[in-house]
Amino acid sequence: MKFAIFALCVGITGLRAVAADTYPSKYPFIDSDIDGDKMMISLPASTPSYTYDADDPGGYASLMDSCDYTKLYEKLGSKKFSPAHCRGWSYHLFHFKPYKTDTVKMTDDQYIEAVNGMSARGKFHFNCSYNAFSKNRTYDVLIKDFFNISYYTPWMTGFDENGKNDKIKWCSDMTCGGSCPVHKMHPIGGVAQPASTYSSYEKYATSNKCSGMTKELLCGESVHSSRKCMENFISASKRKHVDICPDFIYRFHLSCKLLVTGNIWESEKASGDKDKAAYYEPPKYMDAMSARQYYVAQGIFKYPDKVCKPYSYFYPSMKKTPAPAPTNPSTPNTPSTPKTSTTPKTSTTPSGPAKGPTSTVTGTTTSAGASLLGWGALILALMLSSCH
Repeated sequence: MKFAIFALCVGITGLRAVAADTYPSKYPFIDSDIDGDKMMISLPASTPSYTYDADDPGGYASLMDSCDYTKLYEKLGSKKFSPAHCRGWSYHLFHFKPYKTDTVKMTDDQYIEAVNGMSARGKFHFNCSYNAFSKNRTYDVLIKDFFNISYYTPWMTGFDENGKNDKIKWCSDMTCGGSCPVHKMHPIGGVAQPASTYSSYEKYATSNKCSGMTKELLCGESVHSSRKCMENFISASKRKHVDICPDFIYRFHLSCKLLVTGNIWESEKASGDKDKAAYYEPPKYMDAMSARQYYVAQGIFKYPDKVCKPYSYFYPSMKKTPAPAPTNPSTPNTPSTPKTSTTPKTSTTPSGPAKGPTSTVTGTTTSAGASLLGWGALILALMLSSCH
């Protein structure tokens, strides 16, 4: 009996581990949000050469999109991997000076080992514990101490295509910090002042007539590389802080009236090496992309993690309405079987995974059968309780 209970516990624990540590195959907004399936349009097919030069055909965004964090977690372990370990990030690592890494012509395994070697030495940009100012010296504390102002004051009022709009109330001075908790978690130099982020995006919105900025996206854009801290990745599917999905930045760009004309996109491509955005893909691939494809690729690089909160998490009106459950066709001259309710209980707290509806089985059960079922359930419950 003890062996049977042990075997059952091992099996259940194993199933829980598999379920808990499997990385999602796609972003949640694709299925959950209105038009979510249209947010991730196809990118040009291409195979990178890993030379990171002008002749490199590119295709690193697609590699980022297909990166399997389950394999990274199995290979490197808890808190020892980040999106930077994905091969799609290699072009950016090679060209961006703050964390320049030469991995030309390396295999995938060699690339992971090279990045992992940097992180182990502590100087790796995404080793946030090593790069912290000191314990509890987060950006919001530093700004308060040195400038004697609230870190989040600039975000109290939002902006639209005409600039700052006093009618758009994002938060109060007391609640703005809760709008962007990631700042409190990552005390490193990869976080920008909210005032500078606000100013640059306000200018961008007025220049391109963009109306879709949200405080959640502004938070994400001010965090920069901090969202890739290794400390944030507890397992393949568990995070210390769950970030927004890339549909936020794609929806924002779709709200820009002047971007869809393509003129701004041509200007960004012309800036080439001067623009950090160009460091995600080589020039040949940049030329092959349309404006919309570029903003999808940009979203993948900025918010690569598929364990994320979609737009509808914060704005429920954008959530798809579930399709009605199919009904059995009635047979002529045959009375229909009474239906039981399968409506799930609703919850206003979206912190955990949604639970499916429970159905009541109708029919006649003998008292002996009911007793056997009851005893079976009791025994199973006692066996499961011993697994903890």
